[in-house]
Amino acid sequence: MKRHISTFKKNFLANKRLRWKVSLGLFLLVYTIQSIASKCPDAVEIHYSRTIYPYIIQTLSLFNRLFFFSLAELVVALTATLITIVIARDIVWISKGRVSYKEFLSCRLLNLSELLATSFLIFLLIWGLNYARRPLSDNLALKKRQMSEKQLEQLCRFLIDQVNRNYCQPPTEFDSKKMADIYHKIELSYQQNPELIPLSKVEYGQPKPIISSHIFTLLGISGIYSPFTGEPNFNREQPASELPFSIAHEKAHQRGFALEDEANFIAFLVCIKSSDAYIRYCGYLMAMRHILATFYLIDPEKYKEVVKLIEIGPKEDLRESTAFWNQHHSQLTELSEAINNSYLKANRVKSGIDNYDEVVQLLISYYANTFPNNF
Repeated sequence: MKRHISTFKKNFLANKRLRWKVSLGLFLLVYTIQSIASKCPDAVEIHYSRTIYPYIIQTLSLFNRLFFFSLAELVVALTATLITIVIARDIVWISKGRVSYKEFLSCRLLNLSELLATSFLIFLLIWGLNYARRPLSDNLALKKRQMSEKQLEQLCRFLIDQVNRNYCQPPTEFDSKKMADIYHKIELSYQQNPELIPLSKVEYGQPKPIISSHIFTLLGISGIYSPFTGEPNFNREQPASELPFSIAHEKAHQRGFALEDEANFIAFLVCIKSSDAYIRYCGYLMAMRHILATFYLIDPEKYKEVVKLIEIGPKEDLRESTAFWNQHHSQLTELSEAINNSYLKANRVKSGIDNYDEVVQLLISYYANTFPNNF
């Protein structure tokens, strides 16, 4: 043991400065690439998102399709186990006085810096650059429009009508056959609308339920995309009225749409264009909730009148969803939101987690442009 520790100290001290320089150099490289990319959205769109990224996701999909479980979840579990073992070993070594606390702390900080710098660079190159791509509204030729209070009320009434029309009792349980059918129909809707998503020819790996979904529930997470494995992962505990939309949202990320409002909007379009009423219902339900929330801020009294138009079935789904997430809300949820907020801002999303709600502007612009005579 003494010989091992001595070798450790010698090698670490000899390479310490060089390793810190390399680590800091990688952080600087990531920052530089981000800065340049943020100033060239058209170049990122053409040369990365539409040219290089399809090959990246195709390669990852070819690999992750070989496994029925989430590779990302497995990697996280193995990493957590490894970190626990290393920390336990460090505590034993320090307690025996073989190596000083400061030496080990310095070593682990350097290890962490190297790991983060390398991970950030890989993340940026295999997916993260999509944060700098051209806005979706430009790609879809959606001119930014505003609605008057009356027009917004009409949109609320229209969405409520669509929710009521497409409502069907969501399944109480999902077996593998039902889930496979939902995956297929959502993917089919993506493939049948290539004008929305210009990467329709790529064969994508299917969405995967998280085994530790209850942890995701406590964190307030309905789904997460893993750029390193190319997998859309979803929380299988979430209410059934949210499930198809969550899957479609993560699949939008899989296609290279990183911003949360854009992933929400794409998921909405894919869901409402599906041949399946249940999937359409989930898409309209999401849009209705966001537009109603906006309308409430403008005219609370009129809002109370409009929401009465929602029929019993959808109302029960809304109550179930609110009760489900409120029941599991905790300090863990708030910590998760804070981390997500920091993550988004680190990727130059100025609004942070508020970016999810910015789908409202895309929805309004979509309906104002698509049905100019109605709204």
